[in-house]
Amino acid sequence: MIRQSDNMRLAHFKVRFADGTDSTDALYANGQHQVEVVVEVLKEVASRTGNWVSAPLTDSERASITIVPIPNTHNVHGAGGWSCDSDKNEYDPGLWNRTGEEPGESLPRNIIIDPRIEVISRYLRHEENTSLEPMQFMATIVLDGENVTNSYSEYPTDFQSSIFVTPTLAPVLLSTDLQQTVDYYALNVPNIDVDVYYWEGTNGLHFDDNYGLLDPLYVPDEGEMFQTAYGASGVYKVGVFKNPRAADWPLRSVHQNLPGVPSNPSPVIRRINNSIMCAARLYTTIPQLPHQDSKTKWFLRDNFGTLHAFKIVPQEDGNRLSVEPVKLARRPDDLQIVLTNGQDSTNALYANGLHQCKVVIQVKVVQEGMDGNWEESFLRADERASATVTLYSKNVNQALPAGWSCDESRNIYEIGLWDRNLESGEFEKNEDQTTSQQTVASGGMETIDRYMR
Repeated sequence: MIRQSDNMRLAHFKVRFADGTDSTDALYANGQHQVEVVVEVLKEVASRTGNWVSAPLTDSERASITIVPIPNTHNVHGAGGWSCDSDKNEYDPGLWNRTGEEPGESLPRNIIIDPRIEVISRYLRHEENTSLEPMQFMATIVLDGENVTNSYSEYPTDFQSSIFVTPTLAPVLLSTDLQQTVDYYALNVPNIDVDVYYWEGTNGLHFDDNYGLLDPLYVPDEGEMFQTAYGASGVYKVGVFKNPRAADWPLRSVHQNLPGVPSNPSPVIRRINNSIMCAARLYTTIPQLPHQDSKTKWFLRDNFGTLHAFKIVPQEDGNRLSVEPVKLARRPDDLQIVLTNGQDSTNALYANGLHQCKVVIQVKVVQEGMDGNWEESFLRADERASATVTLYSKNVNQALPAGWSCDESRNIYEIGLWDRNLESGEFEKNEDQTTSQQTVASGGMETIDRYMR
């Protein structure tokens, strides 16, 4: 519908995705990945003759266009963690085709646009460790420096354009998702041998950022551009380069002051692959080399913006190596169980096999971060589904006593005890108040409802 003032109006205001659709899941919740959103705008102004003619948006009007969650009950729980960018970043759009299979055929969409309509792109991002609930968005624009217009409204006389985004959990890589290449002759001089290992993702996945090892070993005379993952037998040193994009590496970048090795010019380690996920194994007598495996994490970010953690694993007593993906640790930071009356005990349960008593589990989850600190996270679907109530016990596998059940959803029967002295209407009102109290959890806690029978 047209929105207008005395001398200006918005004849067209629509939001969509680049392929013409209004819903997508092609956005990884990793804080870096983007999905493009297209905004169509037709602004008109009144001419001297009183006719409406198209007019270009001003720079400030164009810059004011943004994408925001629609403030409705559907979006209440997932509104946090979203960002709208004006520019595309360096990461690839779309989802990784893990299997490499050809996607199924989709019907082409004809996107026909009035040539007077201006098309502006914006880019949505969603932070890692936040809700994966679907979200409804609309576009907004500021006209005349003060009037905000939305692309969506519940009123039928206003614009009715919106989009839905369902964030996708970023994939966790498996060892089979990596292709390994080894150069066993990267450097081979008397008493010194260097092997360089390279890894690349499959089916279009590669690594764009190498953050190095979280907690490398301390090694005397460490290389200028090296982090050591493990040392073995005084002769095997394995680690990663801090300058993985270099065309080649002088030996001193891996280890300095090696006996009998000139520092200038230093022997050069060749590279045969431009992958930034690369590690080196140095074999020579290395004074004061610790015989130790750091078992630390190696962080890299892929071309979809997803952060991955790996560990370097010694093989053949340290002479060879492999890498394995590592899941970042997660744990409850706070876990409570409460009743809807705010107390820790109740008798409001009839022993009839069908009546239920509502119990609320409150939990705050944290996940290991790239800097080794714990970061706030959100429950994943499998974690939420695993929540249950059982008999108080030190046994983590304790089952409920015979005759008790814990349901995930409420059945058709009333909660609470019948009060013979109250009218049914009063009972309903009190019950509504009781059940609404439990939904508020403090300090970023998430709530999970369970029902005891």
